[in-house]
Amino acid sequence: MGRYIISSTSAKFNESESIFDIPHDLVFPCNDIHSIGSREAVDKLVASGCIGIVEGGASCVSPAARVHAKSLGLLHAPSVCTLSGAELVHGLELENWASVTDEQLKLEMKKVFEEVSRTANEFNNRGDLFVGSNIAGFLRVGRAMDALGAI
Repeated sequence: MGRYIISSTSAKFNESESIFDIPHDLVFPCNDIHSIGSREAVDKLVASGCIGIVEGGASCVSPAARVHAKSLGLLHAPSVCTLSGAELVHGLELENWASVTDEQLKLEMKKVFEEVSRTANEFNNRGDLFVGSNIAGFLRVGRAMDALGAI
């Protein structure tokens, strides 16, 4: 980060007491489980100008914080969806990792988003990607078990 700040004509480094106090549009938590873990943390994000949370790590938003964020109208991209890109790349690269293109990944991620959105709508949770992704995943497992004769 230091090299970027030195080479940039407009970047500034601001030491703040809390990451939640820095003005921003979107937050991408990538660290601990439930790093956004309370209603107060969500309120701080909103006060800083945040309009959405995109989880870059596993379950960075606690259930209570997620419900509160939803009640405030914040966009929320859950880790169940956002982390699927790595799995998609792994699946696409089984034959030859060098052949995976950005366009292929974009197309596959679009399919994931459409399935999750469609599932959320189907189960009366329009726009709730968390609910849609969990139900879609459950249905996929159920279909696989059915196909194998396990149920």
